[in-house]
Amino acid sequence: MSDSPPKLSASKKKILYRRFVSNPLALFGAIFFLFFFLMALIGDKVAPYPFDAQAIADRLEGPSYEHFCGTDQFGRDVFSRIIVGTRSVFFLGGAGTMAAAFFGLILGLAAGYYGGLFDELAMRVCDGVMSLPSLLLALVFISLSGPSTLNLVMIISILYTPIMARVVRSLTLEIKNLAYVEAARIRGESAPYIIFVEIMPNTLPPVFVEMSMRFSYSIFLVASLGFLGLGVQPPSPDWGMQINEARGFLTYAPWVLLCPAASIAVLVVSTSLFSDGIRNMLQPSTGKR
Repeated sequence: MSDSPPKLSASKKKILYRRFVSNPLALFGAIFFLFFFLMALIGDKVAPYPFDAQAIADRLEGPSYEHFCGTDQFGRDVFSRIIVGTRSVFFLGGAGTMAAAFFGLILGLAAGYYGGLFDELAMRVCDGVMSLPSLLLALVFISLSGPSTLNLVMIISILYTPIMARVVRSLTLEIKNLAYVEAARIRGESAPYIIFVEIMPNTLPPVFVEMSMRFSYSIFLVASLGFLGLGVQPPSPDWGMQINEARGFLTYAPWVLLCPAASIAVLVVSTSLFSDGIRNMLQPSTGKR
């Protein structure tokens, strides 16, 4: 009987690495994802122009060598605004997803291990939240709390915590009956020790996969709220807000709308491809469809 959870050997790590790099779509997604992540970190330092610098004489200029994505109705460089706006997308989506993973991990571990009435109540609440459209719930929460950075992070965490909790609970129900967990009980280990030392480490790879998937959804949610004017407020160059402001110029200055819209699409698709690659790497049996 094994009394410890399985560990990842160096050879298995090499296998996982080769499995990931052999997937061209995953590599494509990882490259673009890392590019946007880098822009979120240093975008304000590498942007060719200040994101809020106005030049009325240059308003609505088309893409050129000086302005890669043209200028908007105020003469602001669209490319610079996209680069700087990457930070808010990553901060809101990333912080909200990590908070959802943390709370979902705790809730799922507790519900799966202890079971009983607590499990029933927790899962029914999760089912109720998951049964409603995410954007509709976000609109309700924002109408009650107001559009601020903290509130947006809280909303994302509330929306995705039930999904994370469901994933962790199902894993916990399987793991808690394995041999090394039974051995820990026989040794007289406490419930918190069994949950966080014996069970939790083996739930982390699927949780990481689910986090990457939820992050792609959170990006689209943040952009949708920004388009409705309920996301990050000016002067931050939020991508969704840029699209909303550019609607009236689509016919004669389409670059003002299409460039931020394409950025959202590329980031969402690359994040999805990246998360699929991670899932296929860590869970090859379930990653294939």
